[in-house]
Amino acid sequence: DSMNLAEYLKTKNDLIEAQLDALIPLKQGPYSQLFAAARYSLLGGGKRLRPILALAVVETLGGC
Repeated sequence: DSMNLAEYLKTKNDLIEAQLDALIPLKQGPYSQLFAAARYSLLGGGKRLRPILALAVVETLGGC
């Protein structure tokens, strides 16, 4: 069961997106604008190559 590069990148990107979404939830209250700004910058797309490379290194070294 091998995965090509495009599938690997898509799988890891989806994992990272889900984790970021869970870590920075939509909030109401005094910090709602701060959370909205954080979500905008983190979930706007792109900027996923470094975390994907970090996950690849961890997997290569026998981690998760």
